[in-house]
Amino acid sequence: MPIILSSATLDRMLAAPAYEDLVWIAGILAGCSRYDPEAPTYGLPEVAFGLVERLAWFAQGVRSGVWTYFEATPLPCQNAMLAILQADAAHPEFRQTYETGMRDWRTPSALTAVDAWMDANDDRNTRILWDLVAANRTLLQGLVNTA
Repeated sequence: MPIILSSATLDRMLAAPAYEDLVWIAGILAGCSRYDPEAPTYGLPEVAFGLVERLAWFAQGVRSGVWTYFEATPLPCQNAMLAILQADAAHPEFRQTYETGMRDWRTPSALTAVDAWMDANDDRNTRILWDLVAANRTLLQGLVNTA
């Protein structure tokens, strides 16, 4: 079995967390054998789905405006992401912001405050994602290092 995400690689990434490395991790998760783009959680365990989707939400929202994320993301996937955010009691404003996007995405002008919030919290979201990686490294390695 090829090792795609070694412990040494993860140690290096966690010692100097970079956004680009999160993108790489999300990419290899999207290439793992369990990934199913048609499934609401892509066939991934909740933590892995949350990492991939939370990164996509912010990447697309910050780059193009959050309405583009909600326009392109199927409702079952949105509902799965919302459930993850609802379970995160430490960061309730992420759930609130996501709900606003779900509700108001068809009126992009109504999302000015959401876009500004996302810009202001992009680095915070990245730190939260690195915390997820650190806390779930064995699970993530198991997903991507399986033949």
